[in-house]
Amino acid sequence: MGDSTRSKTGRSFLPGTLTGRAILLMFGVVVAIAVPFAIAFRQCADAAGEQHRHIAQAFMALVLKAHVVGGAASASQPTDNWLRDLEKLETRITWAGIFQSDGNGVELRRENAPPRDEILMQIKEPSENKLQPLLVNGRPSKRYYLINTAMSAEGQSYLAAIVDLSAAEAPSLGMLFPAAMASVAALVLLGLAAQSWIGNAAKSVAARITSVESDLKALDQAIGAPAELVELAESLQQAQRELLRYRTEATQLKYSLEHQVEQRTKAAERAVEQATREAGTDALTRLANRRQLELDLAQCFENDRAIQSELAALWIDVDNFKLLNDTAGHQAGDDLLGFLGELLRATTRQGIDQPYRYGGDEFVVLLKDSDIMHAERVAEQIAALFAQRARTLCPVDPPCALSIGIALRRHHITPTAEALLQLADQAMYFAKQANRRVASADDLRGVQPQRSQRAVARR
Repeated sequence: MGDSTRSKTGRSFLPGTLTGRAILLMFGVVVAIAVPFAIAFRQCADAAGEQHRHIAQAFMALVLKAHVVGGAASASQPTDNWLRDLEKLETRITWAGIFQSDGNGVELRRENAPPRDEILMQIKEPSENKLQPLLVNGRPSKRYYLINTAMSAEGQSYLAAIVDLSAAEAPSLGMLFPAAMASVAALVLLGLAAQSWIGNAAKSVAARITSVESDLKALDQAIGAPAELVELAESLQQAQRELLRYRTEATQLKYSLEHQVEQRTKAAERAVEQATREAGTDALTRLANRRQLELDLAQCFENDRAIQSELAALWIDVDNFKLLNDTAGHQAGDDLLGFLGELLRATTRQGIDQPYRYGGDEFVVLLKDSDIMHAERVAEQIAALFAQRARTLCPVDPPCALSIGIALRRHHITPTAEALLQLADQAMYFAKQANRRVASADDLRGVQPQRSQRAVARR
């Protein structure tokens, strides 16, 4: 009785199903492989960092020794022996110098280093040969580190250097071998646990079934056994077989239903994704539509504001488009708009910029991380390529052309996304009135803002 109680208590932490035990074993395998190697790589990284610190401190000791032995009188007049020793230093040292507390001094080595004043501003006080990240554009560098130390007890002069720690040490086989052995040992233990948790359970079930069948056969072969008992034994054996068959069918049905539900769920998710994508796409040009523009512009505007980068908007209008529709038919107009959609996709940066069909013959292009010169260059290219193709697609006189207006959020100080589009539209209307292909909001200075009739109608 006591053994049975201890056995049940000892197995109480195990899941009651084979599926649960298999999941527990899989989790154990992942932990057995990941944890030892994570610890090993961490130790490798620490060893590499310690080696870099020794290199930097050895450099400082070498220069200080050369300074003392060479008898340098001041930071502004280093000895020749000092400079010769400095030329023998590791290529990791990209900059070194000795300076007075008032900022006067001399640079001993310079290779791809920031300006001297910028470096001296980061040296607050002697750091006792401790590495500190070099600030590059206001951010701590992960590659270059600054080290400095006092040259005299009074702290009137100090030595400073910039060390390149980009070369990472590769993990050694000696450090990875214990991790591999630990993983193998853990996997062996998990294999034994699997045999105990799953294999022994299966063997126990098979043994019980065999025992029942043996007992029934023995009962059937008993000498002088009553016919009623024999029939009862056969009925019990048949009931056991039927029960096993029902359980097998139920398990198969369960997994079949789960598979069907999973497949239908994935199909529904794909349908929703496709419907969402089509809802934001123009059917004729296959560009994003006005609805998608409003969503993307709001998100781009907030991201642009957060990372302090520039966002440019091009407002594009097709001149003489109504004349083409009235003269050559709507199919000719559709062909021209389809070509313009392909042109916008080809002339913008994939994955960065985004063209949209705003409606009718009006298009918008958002240029991320751009400036006024880049935006004007892209707009001129679009207008020139369109003019070349329009000669064959537009059998009207005058032929169709593009008027493009440019506005930038920071350069032109537009506080909202709507203001950015409005300013780009005004610049487009100015280009149309001035018989120019491209104009920016810079051209509107001193000019009374005007809007086209279509722009007013959109309001």
